[in-house]
Amino acid sequence: MAPHPLSRPRDTLIRAFLLSFIPTILLFDALPIYPRHLVPTTLLNIHAWYIDFFNDVLVKHSPSWYQSFLTIELGFELPVAIWSVGKLGAGNKNTGAVYPVLLVWAVVCALTTGVCVVEFLRSPEMSQKEKGMMAAMYGGYGLIFAAIGADVFGRMVKLAKHVGLEGAKKKL
Repeated sequence: MAPHPLSRPRDTLIRAFLLSFIPTILLFDALPIYPRHLVPTTLLNIHAWYIDFFNDVLVKHSPSWYQSFLTIELGFELPVAIWSVGKLGAGNKNTGAVYPVLLVWAVVCALTTGVCVVEFLRSPEMSQKEKGMMAAMYGGYGLIFAAIGADVFGRMVKLAKHVGLEGAKKKL
């Protein structure tokens, strides 16, 4: 019988975040790369509203470095998020292998998000109010990525100490 999801609450929280992160990438962040005629008008309208309301200069102007971040998001962050959802599932007892991958994922996500925050905070095109809204939105994601990274790093250290102690006992 599979363990209850709440038997591993931190994994359940990370998994829930990833399950919300995946559609955000697919339905919003990746819109600029989809052929326009394949994107539903509703999604295009939401995207246009977002740009108008928040004045997100990164989405609006899509500088080349930001496009490379989108490539990282689609080529690394999205596949790792999908893979991790399965690995963190309640029925999967062997979750240890996911932690090093999630650590790298969290660091990449936090760093790319941080670069975006710095860039729009320096933008002369955005009002202070717009910068504040964007800092709250991007910053919220950045804090979640950092928290996931800190959590899995802590678990890895604990596991390494445990394995190290067990290995030392065997040598004695």
